[in-house]
Amino acid sequence: MDGRSTRASICGKTAAVGVGKALYRSLLERLSALGYWRAFAGIALPNAASVALHESVGFHPIGIYRQVGFKHGRWLDVGWWQRDLRGEDSGEPQPLGTGA
Repeated sequence: MDGRSTRASICGKTAAVGVGKALYRSLLERLSALGYWRAFAGIALPNAASVALHESVGFHPIGIYRQVGFKHGRWLDVGWWQRDLRGEDSGEPQPLGTGA
């Protein structure tokens, strides 16, 4: 299993002009081209802006881990979202590319 992780934070003014959505679209296209089948997102809750961003690019909620994140002096839930990068009947998985 070859899991990868990435993180991006978009500050207020750039969020309103679609920077996050553009970055995510590019990332998801690249992941699909590399042979990945699904993308997952963990979001510290509550975070309506992040939830809206992820759902706008095709992620859907799949579960919540209760009180597993500690931030700013309090325990937070972490929600998990998933997005398929290929169709349900895309055939047998193939080894991932190197991306080089």
